[in-house]
Amino acid sequence: MNKNQKNQIKLASFSILGLCFVALMVFLNQNQNVNTEKGLQTKALERVEIYAQRLIDSKFMFEQTGRSGAVSRSLASEASKQEILEGKLGIDPWGHPFQYFVKKNANNPNAGKLIVWSKGEDNTLQTTNDMINKNLKVSFSGDDFGTSIDFKL
Repeated sequence: MNKNQKNQIKLASFSILGLCFVALMVFLNQNQNVNTEKGLQTKALERVEIYAQRLIDSKFMFEQTGRSGAVSRSLASEASKQEILEGKLGIDPWGHPFQYFVKKNANNPNAGKLIVWSKGEDNTLQTTNDMINKNLKVSFSGDDFGTSIDFKL
């Protein structure tokens, strides 16, 4: 084997090692992105639970705000509050507001189901509104995350 052939073998070996290294880096980067996304999903679910409990603790009563966004004031603190059964609150890990919906029990208005969810990274609702508003058991689609909690006030 002459010197030129040895150099070609070394060059081919280095090329193969280089390709293996690049493939390994791509694989590790994809796993890191998956792990990061799972971490954000976990954070979203944790926040959903926190906001759901805050809604239940407040008995779904919020201070009424005017068009300017200023909180209205009155002598009786309860007079300035109103019951809000659906809306937005907090921020999910992707910077979008969580959504919530309260479905009260027809026989007992102090009990029912609370649904809190995030539209996920793409901020597009992939779960149909019918699934959220009508079903007692909610299953979220796509990258939507949330929880459904039975409550008694």
